[in-house]
Amino acid sequence: MVVSVVGGLPLRVGERELGGTNRFANPQEHLLAALNACMTVGYVAQCAVRGITLESLEIETDGELDLRGFLGIDPAVPAGYENLSYVVRIKGSGTKEDFAEIHDAVMAIARNFAEIRNEKHQEAVSQRARALASR
Repeated sequence: MVVSVVGGLPLRVGERELGGTNRFANPQEHLLAALNACMTVGYVAQCAVRGITLESLEIETDGELDLRGFLGIDPAVPAGYENLSYVVRIKGSGTKEDFAEIHDAVMAIARNFAEIRNEKHQEAVSQRARALASR
């Protein structure tokens, strides 16, 4: 187990596929949980500003990650997710059309979703990390 501190709060990180004990979520599971939490905040806020009562909200996210890319075994395999999929189950006082509009608004403003799909930002972060590592 690794304890990382984010914003002054401890975050326990584990691993199952790389010899860990599977006692805690791995970094990629934390990433997907953060994505879901970000979208959840967006749904709650969008419903609130539209006067829609939200009864329940579930978001399931899954992604395909090839460890050959992460481990540098095959340079042709990306280190990150090949694709992400998610299912949103939402129930409340809104219509299907209301929830479709809310979903579009959430996907347009969800910061974590934008960061995951922003390849330019990811490349800039990678270049900065390489620069820091070479010091």
